Amino acid sequence: MLNEICESEQTRVRSCILASSKGDGMVELFEVLEPRGRSIPFFTSWGDFGYLQTAMMCKNVAGIVDSFEKEGIDFFIKLQHVPGEEGTAFSYVRDPDGIPLEFLSFDDVIRLS
Repeated sequence: MLNEICESEQTRVRSCILASSKGDGMVELFEVLEPRGRSIPFFTSWGDFGYLQTAMMCKNVAGIVDSFEKEGIDFFIKLQHVPGEEGTAFSYVRDPDGIPLEFLSFDDVIRLS
């Protein structure tokens, strides 16, 4: 089916499934290696046709941001704490294709974990 989606007989992909050990959900990521697609244009803005964004809820946004900084990941927005909402924080990074990835945590989710 991937050959049909990519309109190529030589489609090669790399994939990864990210899942919670508690079974709360999962995210499946694909990278098309052949044929290589196009990156989102630099000037694309939120709300433009074709614009993509992925948000992932996590327990320790600060730890994730620290890891990304050590790896030299490109940030849209570094760690931000929501005033008056202890434990609520977010950060945005850019994936290799220019797609924004949001990592966020909410105080009430942290208490439930």
